[in-house]
Amino acid sequence: MQDGIFYMERKNRHNKKWQFDNTDVQYMSMQAARMKISKNKGGLLIMESVKDLLVFIFGVSFLTAGTLAIANPFLTAKKVKKYAGGLQTKLNNLEELLQMIRNMNCSLVKQVYFNEQGIIEIQGKAGKHKLYLENDRIFVLRDESAKAKMNYRIIVEENAILDFIAKEENHDLPINPFSQYKKAMRLKKLYWTAMIGVFSSIFLIVVVTLMPSGNDYIQMVKNGSPKGYPDITYQEAFGEYFSNISWKYFQADDGRNIVEFHGNCLYNDDTVDICFQFAVDKDQGTFSTEYMGIDGEAQNMLTMSAVVDEVFEEYEN
Repeated sequence: MQDGIFYMERKNRHNKKWQFDNTDVQYMSMQAARMKISKNKGGLLIMESVKDLLVFIFGVSFLTAGTLAIANPFLTAKKVKKYAGGLQTKLNNLEELLQMIRNMNCSLVKQVYFNEQGIIEIQGKAGKHKLYLENDRIFVLRDESAKAKMNYRIIVEENAILDFIAKEENHDLPINPFSQYKKAMRLKKLYWTAMIGVFSSIFLIVVVTLMPSGNDYIQMVKNGSPKGYPDITYQEAFGEYFSNISWKYFQADDGRNIVEFHGNCLYNDDTVDICFQFAVDKDQGTFSTEYMGIDGEAQNMLTMSAVVDEVFEEYEN
């Protein structure tokens, strides 16, 4: 080949069988063009739809989790303000408060007792809460560490327990402590659901992306060599000869694993797209050249043979 122009009449390959190291192609005298292998569009559409869905889930989950994470300090600060001035009470001492807490129907309270400081300590679902009386008001003695102050779940639980106490003292109060608690906790559940969605979608996107990639099939063809050029691989020869190269894998309608090569070169002084399709049998460790096209026009086996030979001869020389 000179300046990218194919000289198909150089050699007569009629009735000649070429054996490749990992391909076996019969070059027949029949001049019919080989039909291009069709992709299994149904499977591809399903996989593409799954990927699109996972990307959408990731985007929504990431946006939701990020928004709630940013809003968390502000929401927590708002909850802290609710009983910042304490809860007004008619109780006279901590013993009465302890007895009231033990008698009220609050599923958030797992255990209540006097601690070594002589104040009431409640073991809740989210953590421990310390209560004390001062000037006819019930206050929460909070851990002043930044972590404790910004723990949304603990603050919501503290407010709920104080709501239960207020309701226990005055049954006519127009509040439903448990409903308010559940409503406040929806945001936390939404955050963790979004986080699960983020990490799950990332994992599944990686899995789905890797599954159909066919990298092993592509490498098998790239590293293969024709018998006539045992020291030259397809990757080396094609990489030297063609430009704008791409290698892709797909599964054909009949279930075969296909590696498709595309590259540009000069043909009759015009830049054309050359396409090769290789059918790979991974179990047998072999592949065969099934199709060649020039700008989408299928070529016969003789043309395919001439082009392959020309490409490898060009690299060798």
